[in-house]
Amino acid sequence: MAEKKRILNMMPAPPDSEEYWSSEAMEKTFAEYVSPGFEVDFRGVKYGGYEGFYYKAVTVPYIVDEIIRAEKEGYAAVTSQCFLDPGVTEAREAVRIPVVGAAEASLYIAMMCGDRLGIVTTGGTYRTPHHGSVMRMIRTMVSSWGISARVVYLGTTRSTVFPAVDSPEAKQVFDDIEKESNKAIEEKGAEVIVLGCTGFAGYAVELQKRLDVPVVDSSIAALKFAELLVTMDLTHSQLTTPSPHHLGVKPVMKWPPTLGEYTG
Repeated sequence: MAEKKRILNMMPAPPDSEEYWSSEAMEKTFAEYVSPGFEVDFRGVKYGGYEGFYYKAVTVPYIVDEIIRAEKEGYAAVTSQCFLDPGVTEAREAVRIPVVGAAEASLYIAMMCGDRLGIVTTGGTYRTPHHGSVMRMIRTMVSSWGISARVVYLGTTRSTVFPAVDSPEAKQVFDDIEKESNKAIEEKGAEVIVLGCTGFAGYAVELQKRLDVPVVDSSIAALKFAELLVTMDLTHSQLTTPSPHHLGVKPVMKWPPTLGEYTG
């Protein structure tokens, strides 16, 4: 029997923090979707978290460090299990294996399901203490990919709670997502809904029944995209994300002691 190919799912927070949502429920959801011939693992970072551009900048080095380690450990691909795709572009310069972001994968899949997309994410609005940082970062990503015209709605549940999909607490989250999704569909003409937080893993099935439009689970989208790239023996182009190490160039760097010097 052929050895299964391993996919590592990176969480942008330390395992002992409140922001780390690799719960048994999420692992159970992934177990339902992973294809034969693949197996999945979850890993957090030593330091970091996510809340805005500054926090992302602090966390990314530790994400990239773990992805470098994953390649050395023989993983076939890595996904970034955060809709803000922290460390994805940076890690592509450091490794050869596919590195897949949840936002990028889910939005590309959504564009094959419809023309007009609505994203429902988590966190605060511009009038809350969160200052809309998540929404701002998503807008920045959408703009950088040149698909702003396709994304007709971006809304938030105003919650940072990620209860298990089959728990009593999940009802309120389902209702909040459904409310925002209906606004996207009825007021802005969205034809596909993208769940803009990987903490909503497993929610798409029920929501799709309620809304009667395609609902893309960003966490599962990242997993399936990673499987596809591995199956097709594809990875990111070195012309897009050239690595100085792969080109034989040694940049002048002073490395943080927590990371050490990456020698390729």
